[in-house]
Amino acid sequence: MLEKNWLSRWRNNFKRLECHSYRIKNSKRIFGEQAKKDTPQHLAADVSNESLHTNDQNLTQVMTENIGEAIDFISDFVNLNYGKAQTQTPEHSIDRQIKLSSSSSYELVKKAAEAFTKKGGQIFLDARVEHILQDENGKVTGVVAEGRKRTLTVHADAITLSTGGYGANLNMRGKKAKG
Repeated sequence: MLEKNWLSRWRNNFKRLECHSYRIKNSKRIFGEQAKKDTPQHLAADVSNESLHTNDQNLTQVMTENIGEAIDFISDFVNLNYGKAQTQTPEHSIDRQIKLSSSSSYELVKKAAEAFTKKGGQIFLDARVEHILQDENGKVTGVVAEGRKRTLTVHADAITLSTGGYGANLNMRGKKAKG
């Protein structure tokens, strides 16, 4: 994992980590019989209402069909315990907002980093991705990241770029995304 900030962005993400419970393994434990009333279509309608119908319907569909498995994966991977959030999204027609029981973002970052490195992952902070490496056929083969004191070249079979520095670097955007 390459992160451009010296302190992993996970701290901020976990600090405010509340999410929708649709299709998570523990939703019945958290919400009881009400959990059976939820569907991807129901969640999509509520999310659309929440965003005043300005959201991209295709992205909403991807989110509503995959959020449960994603939450289950990270919960199991990092051993997180979710419960019902004290406040629920008022635009939603049913309660489905969940949150982590721990209020310590440091504890969550530590658990996530330990689980990641235990599985063989490496974490490099102060490593902003500046170039995408490609072979002669255009297949992505890695990245070059730069920090204050070093340059890292990472070769990998698969690369996932998440939002953050990528969108802020105009040279890395496609022609349609120059905006």
